[in-house]
Amino acid sequence: ASLIASGDEGGGLKIWDARAKKQVMSYKKHTDYISDAALHERERALVVSSGDGTLSVHDLRAGAYKFRARSEDDADDELLSVAILKSGKKVVAGCQSGVLGLYSWGYFADCSDRFPGHPESVDALAVFDEDTLITGSFDGVVRVVNVLPNKLIGVVGSHEDFPIERLAISADKRVLASTSHDNTIRLWDLAMLHDDED
Repeated sequence: ASLIASGDEGGGLKIWDARAKKQVMSYKKHTDYISDAALHERERALVVSSGDGTLSVHDLRAGAYKFRARSEDDADDELLSVAILKSGKKVVAGCQSGVLGLYSWGYFADCSDRFPGHPESVDALAVFDEDTLITGSFDGVVRVVNVLPNKLIGVVGSHEDFPIERLAISADKRVLASTSHDNTIRLWDLAMLHDDED
């Protein structure tokens, strides 16, 4: 199916079937805006992050289209971005506090690990490979981090003091695009992350 997901400022999530031109699922349990979503292809599931500090997981299998799981309600940190790593075994959420919250797939009650280190909120995430994330922060810096073991690898570049809005990696993983509050799109060479180059 050709599915489209939309999230709103009130915490509502809708899944649409573009071919049938109809809504196939609606979820309204989040109490604050939907900030990001990531597709778990093998599980055919959508993971959604929210400003209310929770994640929710939704089944996208044809005919199922239902809610699967949600993290604890009492989270004290807004979740601003989400990505899936480690062959689908880990979900990483970028938080308002600058922490990366790590969740184990299937165990969403609470994060299994916390990776502090960003001086401000982590507003955008892009998966480079199964161990490596590129992060965009409110401080305008684009960083590369390794997940489990948790380690800052380096800085790709900066939009000076303007917060990063979104990140996207080219299909060949050679170029990163970043957008920021400075109204620019910047392209970054990711050659430093490829083992085959000197």
